[in-house]
Amino acid sequence: MGTNSWGWAEYLKNERPRHKVTIPEPFYLGVHEVTQAQWQQVMTTTPWKDMLHVIEGPDIAASCISWNDATDFCERLTAFEGRRYRLPTEAEWEWACRAGTDTAYSFGDGREKLSEYSWNAQNIEGHGKSHAQRVGQKIANAFGLYDAHGNVAEWCSDWYDASWYRVSPRHNPTGPPTGAFRVQRGGSWNAVPIGLRSSHRDSRPQSHATPTTGFRVVLEPLPTPEPP
Repeated sequence: MGTNSWGWAEYLKNERPRHKVTIPEPFYLGVHEVTQAQWQQVMTTTPWKDMLHVIEGPDIAASCISWNDATDFCERLTAFEGRRYRLPTEAEWEWACRAGTDTAYSFGDGREKLSEYSWNAQNIEGHGKSHAQRVGQKIANAFGLYDAHGNVAEWCSDWYDASWYRVSPRHNPTGPPTGAFRVQRGGSWNAVPIGLRSSHRDSRPQSHATPTTGFRVVLEPLPTPEPP
């Protein structure tokens, strides 16, 4: 996790030191961000309704979603399906975004291909598309996950601490015990390249809900049956 880069030193200091972590249990992660249709099916609400920088459509990434509401979605979906859904930890999110890489982006270090893999400020602003886009239009990473870079910033379960990496446990880190902000990852449709990197960390109050904010969910696998 993280980076050892000293470029933009102040901007990147919350990503240092780079360190290894262990995620002990397998997990499933949504192939794409939760869509408006999926949100409505579970929550029967439209929090993005009448907001600026929003368009409506079943496959558009759901936006204007707070951390509180995203957590509520997971709890309701868990109750509906009888399987546990939740937000990813920051460690799980970065592992999934990187998809086995140690480069700035899941496709390499260069920015030249960024618009092939993400909706971001370079291919959104000035092109009449200043809003979240339909999921799955860009190239997926090596794990088959779409829009890990850009489209909407994604909530993680962790509290945020800019200095957390200095003291974070190496085994299954789940973030500080308390905080004032929750972690967001991945950048959004109005993010510049530095804010779309796999290691980029952002934070917002858990009540924060804007047209740049959405989420994807973790599904925990069923336990392995005990041998007879």
